[in-house]
Amino acid sequence: MGCTAQRTAALGLLAACAVYLAAALIPDGINMTKHTGDALHLIGIVEHMVRGGQLHTDIETPIGAWSFWPIVAFMQMGVSAGVAFLYAQLLVAAILVPMA
Repeated sequence: MGCTAQRTAALGLLAACAVYLAAALIPDGINMTKHTGDALHLIGIVEHMVRGGQLHTDIETPIGAWSFWPIVAFMQMGVSAGVAFLYAQLLVAAILVPMA
C-alpha cells in the first residue's frame, strides 16, 4: 500500500470516528435496534464487575476482561451503561486508529 493510500485510509478511519463521536454526543443520536439480547448480557456482566465481581469466578464468560474494563471504568465514573458503552468504543477506536 502506497503512502497516499495509507493517508486516505487513515483519514477515512478518522472521519468515521468523528461521525460516530458526533452521533454519540447528540441526545438520542444512537439507538440500539438489533442484538438487544447481547447488549443486555453485556450490561449484566458490566454491572457485576462494577459491584466487584470477578470474571471467570463470579461471572461465566469466554470473553476476556479487557473487553469489559473500558465500559466498567466509565460506569465507575458515574456514566450510564448505554453511554459508557459508546464512550468505551470511542476510546478503543482512539487508541487503535493511530496504529492502523
